[in-house]
Amino acid sequence: MKWRLLAIVAPAGLAVAGCMPWPSRITPAVTGVVVDATSGSPISGASVHIEEFPERTATTNPNGEFTIKAIRKWEVLTLYDFEGDRRPAYKIVAMASGFEGGSRIWYIGDNGSQMIKLQAATQ
Repeated sequence: MKWRLLAIVAPAGLAVAGCMPWPSRITPAVTGVVVDATSGSPISGASVHIEEFPERTATTNPNGEFTIKAIRKWEVLTLYDFEGDRRPAYKIVAMASGFEGGSRIWYIGDNGSQMIKLQAATQ
């Protein structure tokens, strides 16, 4: 009984305060390809992630393609948070054996395939 009351009272208290827990989508899904900057050949097995979310790593397939699924987190949002886009861009980072790391700025709303070019490592 105590927990049921808390389950009702806690959200009501947050609502009155102007805050609500909400499953907020931090980023939409992003797709792309990692290629050799010199030859344009796809790089298989490259590791790709969004800089702020390194735990969400994708690995490129034999065609150099990757998909990072949408990132969703529960947040307590205020009315202010619903005004405009809170984060217009993210940095996508790619790394592969034998290549220097590379990155690209990805703007939210750009639903096209993102290309990241990696330079061969110098020895």
